[in-house]
Amino acid sequence: MNNDKYLYVGGGYNSNGLSWWLPIFFEYCKQKKIKKLLFEKKDISPILTSNEYFKKKFSEFEIDYLEDLLPFWAKSKYLISLKSAIKALIFFILSFFNYHRFSNSFYKETIIAIMDKSKKDGDTTTLKRKNFLIFKSCFIAGYYFWLGSFLSKKAHSCVLVHSVYHNRFTVMILKKKKIPTFHVNMFNIHRQSNGITDFSWKALNLKVYSKLKKLVNKREVINYWTQRISGKSKYDIANIANIGTIGTQHKYKTNLNSNFIFLHVFKDTPYSWFKNYKDQIFKDYTHWILKTIEIIKHSNEDWFIKTHPISQMYGENKIELREDIKSRIKYYKNIKILEEDIPNTLILEQCKRMVTYSSHSSLEYAAYGKKPIIVYPNILSERIKEAVFLPKNYSQYSKLLLENPNSKLSAKEILKVKELIYIMDCVLFSQNDVGGKRIFMNSKKQFNNEDIRCILSHLPKNRKYYEMYGKMLASNKSPLGVSKKYLEKFLNI
Repeated sequence: MNNDKYLYVGGGYNSNGLSWWLPIFFEYCKQKKIKKLLFEKKDISPILTSNEYFKKKFSEFEIDYLEDLLPFWAKSKYLISLKSAIKALIFFILSFFNYHRFSNSFYKETIIAIMDKSKKDGDTTTLKRKNFLIFKSCFIAGYYFWLGSFLSKKAHSCVLVHSVYHNRFTVMILKKKKIPTFHVNMFNIHRQSNGITDFSWKALNLKVYSKLKKLVNKREVINYWTQRISGKSKYDIANIANIGTIGTQHKYKTNLNSNFIFLHVFKDTPYSWFKNYKDQIFKDYTHWILKTIEIIKHSNEDWFIKTHPISQMYGENKIELREDIKSRIKYYKNIKILEEDIPNTLILEQCKRMVTYSSHSSLEYAAYGKKPIIVYPNILSERIKEAVFLPKNYSQYSKLLLENPNSKLSAKEILKVKELIYIMDCVLFSQNDVGGKRIFMNSKKQFNNEDIRCILSHLPKNRKYYEMYGKMLASNKSPLGVSKKYLEKFLNI
């Protein structure tokens, strides 16, 4: 029986998320006979706790909070981390090495998470290594490894919204202990794997992908692509990037028939989907862009570096990052920072070559009929590898940047890419069903509260959907959810 163990809810959740995915896990608990909830923190919005549905559901569970269950010596993260101070020192020393090439998955994954957390915690957005924050992250890792062991004894299942930064240490232990663990990302719930390589919607395995393809038809795919490039995507962030602040009709000064490097959010992480593979060329975004500049300074073509269109929502100082990069390219006339806010649709349609670490824009570029260059596996390289360049070493990467490989895709390949985009936006993401918006670090309290109320207003018509979703996760029929329109059909395939 599972009624003596908890469903743990943690990993940096917010009340906006709880408003839609907690009803799904209420049903999951019902199916698994879990009667106890353990929350990471005591900050659930009163808008949620005063809702009649949630009041009734909460009354059905014994509810505890992590701080009340921790032994006294574990209430301070730093105190418990002292027990692993030697390990912290070892981690810090290893961070100076080429850890992305480590054959030992534990050390590789650990150092990656440490470096990611140090960048997230920084007050500045520059490419400079921050040793104090790195060491602090090494030190705090001990607590989160311990937390993973603690939860493996207390919890039947865990919902850790995020799988990155300090949460990665906990995830590593839960995977080892084979505790069912779920993550929530982009209005999709997926179950973590127990293996070294993560499971995620960001890199669907072949079995799941084959099922998802049976849900869509060619006409839907083509019509949706037309809507998407006109700013009517179901993926709301794509609308910001595709249309920009000025629009597609404006006459821009930049020569779009150039080469473009699409940057990610540097305070975010490349490893929300972790794959331990031997051909990894770069450690992270910083290592990648610095080495890329070293290569393209020898190019006889023009290059533009484009910062992420919504990076400021993640707490990134875009101006500071641009100035840092400018100081590193000031002697290279062929490399420039893109100053104009040009919509992605115009750039991707016209540019000669598109390079990115692993971002979603690589799919969009391929949908325009040209192979992007990426340096870390993503859903495109995993499922339609013929539609992307993924170099295996630094020499191959340099060659792709300095020469002109044939990047043209066939009509059949283009359709497959557009189909994949449709699956991600329309089948996997439930944002339109939920009625919510994405919440960022700089989102205001009033915006967050309005969003919670909006999600709750959709709750009555979503009850059946959420129950089906929860039953599916409990039965292991699928490792990830799908949108309301497709769920019943998906379960019958």
